[in-house]
Amino acid sequence: MGILENGSGRLPEVTQTPAWYALRVVNNHDKQVVKALCMKGLEAFSPQRFVRRQWVDRVRTIQMPIFPGYVFCRFSAREQVLVLRTSGLLPIKSHELGLIVVPETEVAELQKLAQARVDAQPIDYVESGNLKVIQTGPLSGLQLFVREHNGATEFVKSFHSFRQSCLIISS
Repeated sequence: MGILENGSGRLPEVTQTPAWYALRVVNNHDKQVVKALCMKGLEAFSPQRFVRRQWVDRVRTIQMPIFPGYVFCRFSAREQVLVLRTSGLLPIKSHELGLIVVPETEVAELQKLAQARVDAQPIDYVESGNLKVIQTGPLSGLQLFVREHNGATEFVKSFHSFRQSCLIISS
């Protein structure tokens, strides 16, 4: 169906003022797509998490995307074709009304989550639950769902605009 999921065959509406969009990328191409978009003069990022991995002879901390297959880019209508020509991009996340804009508040939350250097594992989308605001620490100000699972308390951050959630693992 080409670069657009909505199947209309024409480019969806994009605002004249730059806005943030969720872009889907080919598996394991997050960093390459971010680099390519930044080299085109665009603001882009892929929020990363830090995970400890055990090898036979050592333990290492590695970076992995919080949401594999997603990159976030800020662009305007004037820059849309520039974005669509980026290698490694999959169909733009869209619905009948056009592209899904990621609100500035969610972008700030994504950046805060990445800067906190916590393990945030992607999970199935959580739409509702017991919502709490974190008061202290590197995640202060974030609204998280608190839920009980297998006798343990879990914290889940949901991003409603692109319908993804992550489980916050405290160490």
